Amino acid sequence: KQQLISFLDESMIDYRISEFTNKLQELQNSDGSFSWWPGMCGSSYMTIAVVKMLTRLGAMTGTRYTASPWLNKAFAYLDLRIAEEVTELKKQEKKGQKELTPSEMACNYLYASALAKRKTTNDMNWLVGLLEKSPTALTIYGKAGSAVILSQYGKKQRAREYLQSIS
Repeated sequence: KQQLISFLDESMIDYRISEFTNKLQELQNSDGSFSWWPGMCGSSYMTIAVVKMLTRLGAMTGTRYTASPWLNKAFAYLDLRIAEEVTELKKQEKKGQKELTPSEMACNYLYASALAKRKTTNDMNWLVGLLEKSPTALTIYGKAGSAVILSQYGKKQRAREYLQSIS
C-alpha cells in the first residue's frame, strides 16, 4: 500500500518527471536532435520518439513541455527533416507519381505538432492534404493514426470516414 501511495503521490510524480526530463535534456545534441546513444549522430527516429512521448505526457498530465527551449529545439530539427521530405515528395509529384503518402516519421511529427498546439506551417498543411487523399495506401493502423491526425487538424469528417472504413 505504501508503494502505491508513493507511486501516486503528486509531488513524487512531479519529481520523477522533472528528473526524467532533465536526463533527456542532457542527451540532446547541439542541433536539437536526439541520438540512439550519447556521442552518436542525431536520429530523426529517436528525436520524434522523444518529442512524441513528451507531447503525449504533456497532454495526459496537463503540463506544457512545449514551452521548453530544448523541446522547441527538437521541433526545429524535425522541421528541417520534414521540409526535406516534403521537397522530395513534391519532386515525385511533379514527375507524375500518384498516391503519395507521408512517411511514418512525418505522421508522428504531425501528431506531436498537433498535440503541442504548434502553429501550422505550409509543410504541415501539405502533408495533411496528402493524408486526406490516400486512404487506400494505408494499413488499418495507418488509417487509425491518420484519423487522429486529421481530427486534430480540423478534418473531422474525413477522420470519421477513415475510422468507419476500418470497422
